[in-house]
Amino acid sequence: MSTYAEVLRLDAWPAHPFIEVRRGDRTEEDNDAASEAEMEPLIRVRRANLTACPKPPELLDGWLKPGWQSVEAQPELLASRNFPDKEKGTNTVAFEDDAERVAALSVWTVARTKWATAKRPAIAGRQLFERIHALWTMMQREGDRVELVLGDGMLGVPDQLILHPVLLQRVNLEFDPSGPEFRFHTGTENVELHRALLRLVPGIEGPMITDFDQELEAEPVDPLGGDATNGFLWRLVQGLFTDGEFLDGKARGAASSRPSMWREPVIFLRPRSAGLNTTLDYIVEDLGHEDTEPPEGLARIVGVETSETMRASSGRSDGTFA
Repeated sequence: MSTYAEVLRLDAWPAHPFIEVRRGDRTEEDNDAASEAEMEPLIRVRRANLTACPKPPELLDGWLKPGWQSVEAQPELLASRNFPDKEKGTNTVAFEDDAERVAALSVWTVARTKWATAKRPAIAGRQLFERIHALWTMMQREGDRVELVLGDGMLGVPDQLILHPVLLQRVNLEFDPSGPEFRFHTGTENVELHRALLRLVPGIEGPMITDFDQELEAEPVDPLGGDATNGFLWRLVQGLFTDGEFLDGKARGAASSRPSMWREPVIFLRPRSAGLNTTLDYIVEDLGHEDTEPPEGLARIVGVETSETMRASSGRSDGTFA
């Protein structure tokens, strides 16, 4: 995954009301909505509101060290301060000398702690929003060369240095400035099995990949799906590898010498040409069927005679123009 220009790991996103990710298996209502092109966005990310730190009471004026406004910092106090004194010249006062001042600090600290606890996920949410905004800006500029893909079912094959999701689905990114809000839509895009990746693994035969591809076509599952997706990934890793393991509830990506698969949804940016491999796979598979006749143009290039080329050849022998 490190080869992609941008990778968003959904499980690392902060828990915040302005970040909504629709997970779980689709219901019949979802399928009906999808057929009518009215399905809700898969992901919504709004810009989180940030509030200022509660202002300290006047009793604490001059006692707090700089930086108390930062959510990441712990407020620090001066243990004592020097004040002018007509008789002594200087009077040193300790912070704890005034019980009312100590009580004011205690009340303010409680309020500040609540503020910091609530603001940390808001800051992380704002940072995510800004990251997606930069991604959207780049897509507006280079959208004809790149595409966004939602992936899940992370496959790890240590011997082959493979670490990549096997379920892929193209997604569209929309921006609503009135929110402001970003929305990720899958639309009518089909979920695909990453056949090109699986072909890189020694020992996995083409027919095995085809069988699971046909299962996915007959009973589609979603990258952010629930039990149905877990079941498909479990069957996939068990069927492709004699020692394959589906890590459900275990340490994902843990060091292991065995091929393993686990849930780790990601959105990544890839060149549009990368999707060509899947199309070529289907073309090759279709040409391998006994009842499939290759297109005339392709037959001419490779020198294979079809019924069309034979009729054309017969026509030329009769003096007609083909």
